[in-house]
Amino acid sequence: MGYVLNPDGLADKQYIMSGDCQIDIGGTLFTASATLSPMYDRKMLRVKA
Repeated sequence: MGYVLNPDGLADKQYIMSGDCQIDIGGTLFTASATLSPMYDRKMLRVKA
């Protein structure tokens, strides 16, 4: 999990979904994918499946 910074202003949906994402873990960059959906299962549908 990470955050997105747009040096030119607002990091809106178009900006977030249009770029390549990487995340720095211990000094190593890994390819990541962005999502605007919550990263949790609030209704616990996966747990009950």
